[in-house]
Amino acid sequence: MLRQYVEQCGDAVVCQRVDELFREGHRRGLPAEAPPELLSEVTRCASERLLTSWVPRKCDGSATGLLWATGDTVL
Repeated sequence: MLRQYVEQCGDAVVCQRVDELFREGHRRGLPAEAPPELLSEVTRCASERLLTSWVPRKCDGSATGLLWATGDTVL
């Protein structure tokens, strides 16, 4: 139950904000090569996978830092 709750909160808080940022960037012409929906989905999938991988433990980074790094990598 806790995992489901965390996923719902993450979707409501983080994913919606990421979607908004990509849409706003698209309106401003950045990045022009990919639609914002695709960027949001790729970022969401990468972030979900990151939560279940060994990378956060090995990188010794904060969740926020790793999320930013994921977004930077996608872009």
